[in-house]
Amino acid sequence: MAIKKYYAIADNTITNAYKLNLSTRATGANAGAADIMEIYSIYGRQSTSSAEISRALIKFPVSEITSDRSNSKIPASGSVKFYLKLHNAEHSKTVPTGSFTIVAEPISADWEEGYGLDLEAYKDITNGNKGSNWIARKGEGLQEITKVTFTSTNKAHYAAGAGANYIIAYNGNRAYNLWFNNGSDSAPSADGAEVEVDISSAGSSTAAVASEFQSTTNALAAFDSNVDPTNSAIVYLSSSLEGGHTDTSVEGTISGITLAVQQDGNNEIPWTKVGGDYITTANAAYPYRWFSQSFTSGLEDIEIDITQMVELWSAGTVDNYGLGVHLSGAFEPYFSTDFDPTYSGYIQNTTGSTVSYYTKRLFARGSQYFYKRPAIEARWDSSKKDDRGNIFYSSSLAGVNDNLNTLFLYNYVRGQLANIPSIGTDAIYVSFYSGSADNSVPTGSLQTSSYTPNPPGAHSRAAIELPTTLPYQWVVDDDSPDPPISTNPYVVTGAWVSTGIYSASFAITGATNPLTKIFDVWHDGTGKNHPWASVEFATSSFEPLNMSASYSMAEPTYHLKITNLKDSYSSSENARFNLFIREKNWKPTIYTTSKTTIKSKSMLSASYRVFRTIDAHEAIPYGTGSNLHTMMSYDNMGNYFDVDMSLLEPGYAYAFKFSFYDSSLSSWIEQPQTFKFRVENYEH
Repeated sequence: MAIKKYYAIADNTITNAYKLNLSTRATGANAGAADIMEIYSIYGRQSTSSAEISRALIKFPVSEITSDRSNSKIPASGSVKFYLKLHNAEHSKTVPTGSFTIVAEPISADWEEGYGLDLEAYKDITNGNKGSNWIARKGEGLQEITKVTFTSTNKAHYAAGAGANYIIAYNGNRAYNLWFNNGSDSAPSADGAEVEVDISSAGSSTAAVASEFQSTTNALAAFDSNVDPTNSAIVYLSSSLEGGHTDTSVEGTISGITLAVQQDGNNEIPWTKVGGDYITTANAAYPYRWFSQSFTSGLEDIEIDITQMVELWSAGTVDNYGLGVHLSGAFEPYFSTDFDPTYSGYIQNTTGSTVSYYTKRLFARGSQYFYKRPAIEARWDSSKKDDRGNIFYSSSLAGVNDNLNTLFLYNYVRGQLANIPSIGTDAIYVSFYSGSADNSVPTGSLQTSSYTPNPPGAHSRAAIELPTTLPYQWVVDDDSPDPPISTNPYVVTGAWVSTGIYSASFAITGATNPLTKIFDVWHDGTGKNHPWASVEFATSSFEPLNMSASYSMAEPTYHLKITNLKDSYSSSENARFNLFIREKNWKPTIYTTSKTTIKSKSMLSASYRVFRTIDAHEAIPYGTGSNLHTMMSYDNMGNYFDVDMSLLEPGYAYAFKFSFYDSSLSSWIEQPQTFKFRVENYEH
């Protein structure tokens, strides 16, 4: 399983386009619940120089990626690629023509998806309701917060003065007239609710007056007042309702008070810049600020490598607010002005285009089409190439890498893969030995300090020699009970691959009388200079082969069979498939037929794809490019691969196809056989 998808958790289209009347802009429109997102650039529709832009906002569940990595469901950073996958939605309008570029920029502030649906008349206006638009990133509004500082100990300085002096504070759009009574004052006669702050019995201190003000205003449902815990002469007066109004202010003169608005009330939380806030400057902590893809027809899907961005999100280096997807600046409309365009909805763009790039539509997360939903697709090569059944002696016919062999150790504990406790994810070590007289066990005693080189009847250890041209450690016993510590060519250092799986690579050279069977012993390395004294974990064997040249070009054809294929699978299942392969013209002898289980041929480069049988839709295409995410594994039993069935829409029949790489043609050759199965969404 080397493909995993993370579907969008929020998306929206924001625009400054003109409505159908060509006089009012739709900057307040929201399309968070639409099943389509839209990207366009329109120049000169309303006037000879008018500019209209549409952009898409998308957010993904990066926390799921982090969790999956912690649970070893996807590889560590550097071993996996992440792609932004957005699918083109066909429509009847004009699509962009000519070459153009779409960019995906990280958004730098939180935003709301919203519930709007209308991408034609733009009737779904947020007006302070939930959702983002061209001007605002949130519609939830802000409460006005005012810092009230009491500076005088003389209560007369706060006097209402026959109602002439008071504070006007707002809760939403309703005014409250807060007046101070030191014993003989009267309320103002003004619009709004009159609220008396009785300070007649308060002590002569700023803290005492502040306390009366806090308790009086906090008793009103309209406000939430709190004394500053570090300064008892300061009260923070917060409106209980969201919404904008003029700042809290003093009417008349109150010499003992200073006011400072800490947060303006607003029906919406605006973007810093219209059209969305994006990270536009690269720095040492954030070297990747945008990702792009070029197009020609306007009908292509979007597939952009955003690996660096996902890794920064996952590491917590950058907060995950999603991506803004839109035409690059050169293809958005030209606009230049001498006035501040913040409130008009325009974007200053003196390098923009004076031709239109019309509209590209993409399926949104609300789409009814299973395979069209926006996603981040993780891809990596998870294939394990276990050469135990295909090990060769080094040969001058092959290069350095082709002379390498790799063995795997699979540590199953009660049927489940588990790390070896004493080494965990650290190195493991492998020693090689020749066999006993009957070639059934390795020679020597590995778990004691005693060692008898070349016991009677053993195959000659000199039959394995150190390759002089390959810079790899490998294992071979010799007649010396004390191998040289400085060079130590007797132990291969292996590595942890994944939970319970370890591997080691080596090269071996056959002498004049090469061994027909070699034993590999896996151990903890405590005696790696005396491997027979180490703690042994497992012992196995392999039969090395000799490379040989041919005098004709082979054109093999193969018989294929998935030996464990079922009729149907659950959509929540991760399934493993074993592929049996043999050449069609294989002709065993009578002895082989009656005595031997036919062995599957292991294809070193084999890939699979999955298509839906009803319409041939490519559910999982071949991954034979740079990521090799559909590359098949192999071991001494043949090829195998894993499939996450959640990648496939349940309720349909699918089929596997296979391709093998032919180096003589430098091409992947698809095999003719298909293997069908269904995916079901079982309730239990």
